[in-house]
Amino acid sequence: MPIPPPRVRRWLLAALAGGLLAFLVGAGWREAGLRALAEDWRRAHAAGDLAAMEALYCWDGVAPEQRRRLRLALQQELELPVTAVRASRLTPPDRLVGGAQRPNLEPVGVIEVSFAVNDGLGARLLAGRSGLGFRLVVLVPSGS
Repeated sequence: MPIPPPRVRRWLLAALAGGLLAFLVGAGWREAGLRALAEDWRRAHAAGDLAAMEALYCWDGVAPEQRRRLRLALQQELELPVTAVRASRLTPPDRLVGGAQRPNLEPVGVIEVSFAVNDGLGARLLAGRSGLGFRLVVLVPSGS
């Protein structure tokens, strides 16, 4: 295979560098957005603000009864002290959603919550991109 001329090599290197830069900027933006979502969750929990916690979720495709049940779970979480909230990458097990449920947003990360209880209770909240921001994902029935 012949070696391309210098001008073509420069264009190829510039395209490769541009693609890498775009990837890094996108990944950095995603990480910053997920960290901001985790901080918003922590602040809402610390304030005991149920409405603010609900506002962090994407409610697309969520039936009123399911939303009521999730609201009840959020109220119960407000009773537990939190030791840590952090954003993390999506792991392969986090992607194993299937069967009767599907995420209402494509998951791109996880918000990990550790509660200050002796049994090690915690939560892994899936997060997805919604418009220009990030929201917490709700699992909805696959048929909806």
